[in-house]
Amino acid sequence: AESLDSLLLFARSLGLGVAIDDFGSDNSNMARLVGHKWDYCKIDLPALLVPTNLALLTAIRDYCMANHVGLILEKVEDVSILSGWLKPLNGASLQGFALSKPDVLNRAPSLSQSSR
Repeated sequence: AESLDSLLLFARSLGLGVAIDDFGSDNSNMARLVGHKWDYCKIDLPALLVPTNLALLTAIRDYCMANHVGLILEKVEDVSILSGWLKPLNGASLQGFALSKPDVLNRAPSLSQSSR
């Protein structure tokens, strides 16, 4: 735990933000979220996508809001799920194919175009 905190501190000294990734799977759990200072919490939505997890998802949201940790819902394939039982998570950032599909690199917009 101490070496992870040192690594997170070093990353921040370089101007980087750090995220706990794939929350809900493997080692990304509530103990790890509250045990370290994160800039973002990226929830692996398919791993937690059952109504019985709503209390856990709400607790994660509340912790993130209280501690200024950005909340990101990963693997969002259909934004309509946010109008159902996941409505309490509205306001979180979204990442997934519902927002953009992968594209061939030579057809994708150049970085200079996307920064305008």
